[in-house]
Amino acid sequence: TKHNLTKYDDMDLKEIEVPTITVKEQNITPIVTDKPLPTLRLGSNDKNLGDSYVKSWQTFLQALGLYKGAIDGIFGTNTHFAVWNYQSSYNRQHAGEKGFVPLAVDGVVGKNTWNSILGAKK
Repeated sequence: TKHNLTKYDDMDLKEIEVPTITVKEQNITPIVTDKPLPTLRLGSNDKNLGDSYVKSWQTFLQALGLYKGAIDGIFGTNTHFAVWNYQSSYNRQHAGEKGFVPLAVDGVVGKNTWNSILGAKK
């Protein structure tokens, strides 16, 4: 299975809708991988993963106003709490929708959290 991810490049900002949040999106270049998406948690880093998964999440979370740290590819405490806040917000926004499966609010980017940004069916 191939997964389309996004890597954010330099500026060129425009308004977009993300679930029910308006964010500024930077120019994005798709990353296509046929590898399974990794679980990201405290201590994960792009150097060891061999791709820019953590940087993509940091940039996404920064665009939502949830992450204020460096886009460094290191899944540290700031990234962990930003993911936790994203998961919590996502659950509040989608609660009550037919077929909604809530995300675990644990600060870990697992299958369902990946699917929440990739638009996959849960």
